[in-house]
Amino acid sequence: MTAKPNQKGISVGTRGKFYLTNDSEITGKLVRVERDQMKIELLENQPPISIPTTDVTSWEPLEELVPRTGIKKNLGTIEKQFGDKFQSAGIKLKEPDFKFPVNELSGSRKTSRDAWISMKDKYEFAKKNDFLTKEKKTNIIYELKNLDKKFQNSASIKRHLAYFYALSEKWEDALKYYREGIILSQDGTGWYNLAVVAQETQKWELACYSLNQAFRRLPATEEQEAWYFYIKLLIKSDSHRDLSQVCQTEYRKIAQDEAEFLLETVVYLLKAGSWIEEAEEALKKSGEVSEFYLKEILNVFDKEPTKNYQKV
Repeated sequence: MTAKPNQKGISVGTRGKFYLTNDSEITGKLVRVERDQMKIELLENQPPISIPTTDVTSWEPLEELVPRTGIKKNLGTIEKQFGDKFQSAGIKLKEPDFKFPVNELSGSRKTSRDAWISMKDKYEFAKKNDFLTKEKKTNIIYELKNLDKKFQNSASIKRHLAYFYALSEKWEDALKYYREGIILSQDGTGWYNLAVVAQETQKWELACYSLNQAFRRLPATEEQEAWYFYIKLLIKSDSHRDLSQVCQTEYRKIAQDEAEFLLETVVYLLKAGSWIEEAEEALKKSGEVSEFYLKEILNVFDKEPTKNYQKV
């Protein structure tokens, strides 16, 4: 069966093959029809394309082209899920790996390695024996600061130094060294811990921004408590559009299970903002969602946010 794209029988959401005047064809889903343009979302996880309607000679529906094996939840279920998760959502400081940063320390490597191992052994012994006292932490900070003076461009030293300042509840010093470490190395866990410290000092905008940067590098599915906390901050700071940076991050490839998880988040935000029609349409994408669609649907947040968000 073929038909002209402007004839009855083709509508937004139709999946199929679109035949062009140059004898080529496009397989995808029609996502928008304008006066003289059609936008088609390709099914090979590529960006949507726009083509003139006059270039499409006919189309053939492919209703079974993509199996719908998605989240299978309704709006009410997703709304309850997020409401429940918000109650316990939070972020906690992550311990660094204590791996010797061989590529960051040049020159007297044996001396610096010995100092690093000494610091690591002191920490692990004190932690194992439940003896990580204020004095122990102060001594470790002293050793790390000596290393930092010698190797000022070592992101690893600064991250470990920041961690021990945080354990000592010296938050401003922790902020300083996490920031310096991030300048040198855009590390996901570093951004995450910066958010934790920002939370402790009630720097909520910095916490929200840091989690955004962290989740551009770390899968949301692996840090779900932190993700729900991030969404709470996102709502309070009216920064919904920033979510598109996570949905289409340049630092990693988003797996299908994470794309579905992100879709749930988008559906929740739409529902919470009273964009019910858009939320229902987004939910239909379950099982075939792409990062490009997620970024596009987030354009709705360019509109004025509703007062409903203030209740979250």
